[in-house]
Amino acid sequence: MMKISKLLCKSFALLSLLLIACSNTDDIQQKVTEIDASQLKVRDPFIFYDADTDYYYLHVNGTLKVKSYKSKDLLTWQENGYSFLPSAGFWGKEDFWAPDFYKYEDKYYLFITLSAPGVKRGTSVLVSDRVTGTFQPLVNNAVTPQEWTCLDGSLYVDSEGTPWIFYCREWVEVGDGEIYVQQLK
Repeated sequence: MMKISKLLCKSFALLSLLLIACSNTDDIQQKVTEIDASQLKVRDPFIFYDADTDYYYLHVNGTLKVKSYKSKDLLTWQENGYSFLPSAGFWGKEDFWAPDFYKYEDKYYLFITLSAPGVKRGTSVLVSDRVTGTFQPLVNNAVTPQEWTCLDGSLYVDSEGTPWIFYCREWVEVGDGEIYVQQLK
């Protein structure tokens, strides 16, 4: 009798494992990660359409990190996880603001406003080979002038293919704020 009970238990456990292994995890995953656009809490959104994947992408600032979402229709979104988690030595420690997202020469770029204790706010450029990240700093500092408080950097590529950054010098330093452009290397 004991041998039959052990055999039944082992058979039941094996059958359970097989059923779990054969289940359609795509359906389960989709139900868990689908988010209605009205439920997304995003400030300063920048939506990017990627023709290679036929998805819209949104990178959202969080508490000292950036999260990625994708959508086919802009109504329902799926979370992709974190697209940028800074290393301990990364210069930006505060104010992760408004990442703008671009594709340039087969790489993906996030232009994000950051600051740190004793360091003025500036725009950093992050780069990845993949649309969802993981992004890494192009350089470990702001690309905007470090002696100014700057924010909201955006990419512009001219007709000759030269990349430029447009950004704002914060109003707290100059009254009404100022817009600048500088060539990127």
